Amino acid sequence: MRRSVLFLFRGLCAGLVSGGILFTTGFTSDRKGQPLPKDESEQSAGRLVEKSGEAEKGKGGENNAEGEIQKWLRKGRLALGTKDFGEAREAFEKVLLENENELESLANLAWLEQREQNWARSEVLLKRGLKQAFEDASLWMSLGVSLLEQGKLDGATAAFSETTALDPKNARARRFLAITLGRRGWYDGAEQELRKSLELEPDDAGAHYNLAVMYLHRKTPSVELARRHYFRARDLGFAQDEEVEAKLGSASKP
Repeated sequence: MRRSVLFLFRGLCAGLVSGGILFTTGFTSDRKGQPLPKDESEQSAGRLVEKSGEAEKGKGGENNAEGEIQKWLRKGRLALGTKDFGEAREAFEKVLLENENELESLANLAWLEQREQNWARSEVLLKRGLKQAFEDASLWMSLGVSLLEQGKLDGATAAFSETTALDPKNARARRFLAITLGRRGWYDGAEQELRKSLELEPDDAGAHYNLAVMYLHRKTPSVELARRHYFRARDLGFAQDEEVEAKLGSASKP
């Protein structure tokens, strides 16, 4: 009986995404140097200060509010630049106290939530952001990752598909779409997206490795294609996989 392919991804994704996406034939989740997901109930990250100046209304109050927003946005950006994530969170939360739909703060807070593995909270923030910028591919990409981490495969498929529609040359989005399709058992679609990602980024080691695994797990394995992609991944610096090599070796024997 064919073993199910275990789909994983490495790296944290928000508006900015790092790392590559992997398939693996192993039995454990190899997520070195990055957090494991947590399924958390939808909840607020918490407001860090009480909103002040509630009585200030009218023109003067509006000007003051806008000045406060710009002040906290500058502080948030500076804190992100120095990797003071606690201060950044406080600053962007304060912006949202003045304007709950401020897009930059929603996107940055979603990124901060993803760093803390708060996938449900980041989902809420990203959906609010998309109401302001429905055609922002990076927001769709980030939403897809949050949904994928929660096992919401229908939503993740839709989000990554929207990303690739808005940004057809986004190879990373196609790899994330492939991982989602693979988890759903839609292996033909996963292979197709991986091939498209390699057309865009031919030297992506993870995509080559993933394709090798996919070819080995076909009902009738495509051994030579698997061999080609696996050793191309190795040439590009991908770690040795003894299980894959054993499968390639046994497949070569008469």
